[in-house]
Amino acid sequence: MASLRPHLSVVIPVFQEQGSLEATVDEAFRVLEELGRPFEVLVCDDGSLDQTPQILGWLQERHPGLRALSHPTNRGVAQALKTLYSKAQGEWVVFLPADGQVRADQIPKLLQHQDFPVVLGRRQPRRDPIARLAASWGFNFLIRRLWGLQVWDVDSVVLYRRDVLDVEFRSRDLCLPVEVLLKAVRRGLAYIEVPIEHHPRRSGRAWGANPRVVVRTLVDLLRAWWRPGLWG
Repeated sequence: MASLRPHLSVVIPVFQEQGSLEATVDEAFRVLEELGRPFEVLVCDDGSLDQTPQILGWLQERHPGLRALSHPTNRGVAQALKTLYSKAQGEWVVFLPADGQVRADQIPKLLQHQDFPVVLGRRQPRRDPIARLAASWGFNFLIRRLWGLQVWDVDSVVLYRRDVLDVEFRSRDLCLPVEVLLKAVRRGLAYIEVPIEHHPRRSGRAWGANPRVVVRTLVDLLRAWWRPGLWG
């Protein structure tokens, strides 16, 4: 890991994930070390009120290369990802969830497609409750209808070439991956979806299904469609 610039940055946003963070980070280091390429792992604690900050401190002692960032209060997953993307130094950047539903051993599958600047992981089969599956289906259907993007799992794990993220992002909550993909397509960059494994949550609860978040996401999507310049 002596390279001036890592080949890969793995970014992990965290909120109230005391039951799963340790296993997720340990797995990430094990998988990345086996790849034999320079890498970095960044975690952003988004204002957790449980034992997540303490666990993150222990993990830094175990993995000295771990970079820990934090928000003093909860600002939402989009803001945590923006913080992580702005600090990541790798030639490629991949988002990994802290809950263990997509695990680090799926990263090599994404890296096999580095001829595409954006590589989306399509979770197959999904291991989520029916209500969450329905919401995700509706979300992706709306993206296809509004912008014609041929995607079926836009809010999943994604591998980005560094330059895809070198622009300003304005969206909130679940809209961020849509804005990133849309801006990449508008710049003429190609994308691909590849199947990846999906697991039940290790612990805790999902926050994306919060009714307030869902409504705000829907409003933001429709505003961005109605005003194409809103996202630049």
